Amino acid sequence: MTPSAAFGLFLHAWLLAVAVLVTWRLLTGQLSLDGLFTTHQGRFSPERMQLFFVTAGALVAYAAHALQTRSMDGIPDLAVLLAASNGIYLGGKMFRH
Repeated sequence: MTPSAAFGLFLHAWLLAVAVLVTWRLLTGQLSLDGLFTTHQGRFSPERMQLFFVTAGALVAYAAHALQTRSMDGIPDLAVLLAASNGIYLGGKMFRH
């Protein structure tokens, strides 16, 4: 086995272990998601929600692209989309204060 193949196996095992651990802690209540979409005052924050879903969608799109092409090359418009999403989040944060 080549060193790069061994590292690939290690990386897959490590990512799987992290996913299992996070899922376990979410299910047992050791990892709380309270306040994920709310401000410090407890009000709903649509900016946080859109940032979360755009980031999660970008992650899925990038992973699908990487698996399809078997390459870690970026998707050209993904950085622009993420920058715009973060700009919306920061703009909403500035507008509230």
